[in-house]
Amino acid sequence: MLNKTFAVVDLETTGNNLEKDNIIQLSIVFVRNFKITGQYNTFLSDETTVSPFIRELTNISSDMLIGAPKFKDVADDIKNQLEDAVFVAHNVDFDLTFLQSAFKSRDCPIILCTHSIRSNSSVFFCLPLPATSFIWSRNILV
Repeated sequence: MLNKTFAVVDLETTGNNLEKDNIIQLSIVFVRNFKITGQYNTFLSDETTVSPFIRELTNISSDMLIGAPKFKDVADDIKNQLEDAVFVAHNVDFDLTFLQSAFKSRDCPIILCTHSIRSNSSVFFCLPLPATSFIWSRNILV
């Protein structure tokens, strides 16, 4: 598993409702053998109105989204970059769900299966992507 590329993903959205909110920023850092091998970062303009609450939370304003691509314009590129990587996210439930929803709404679905692995006092969630990818999230139990 350590010889794989890890895609550390973070995204910002206009809210937490999958049916009405959109991703406004997507950032990915690729790590292999404990070294950063690449980065991907983009604002997304599927929705250009950012509420005062989201602006305060994310420090992203509506002006920053002007001229940014729509998700559908970068979906294939993102899918290709993630295809053979281990998907890692701090809040995997949120980030993964929004990313899956964005792909699905653009007729570019990623099908995932879930299972969990317990190790010491941690829980790992592994979600296989097509090919040989996996999604991992480590949540420390208190």
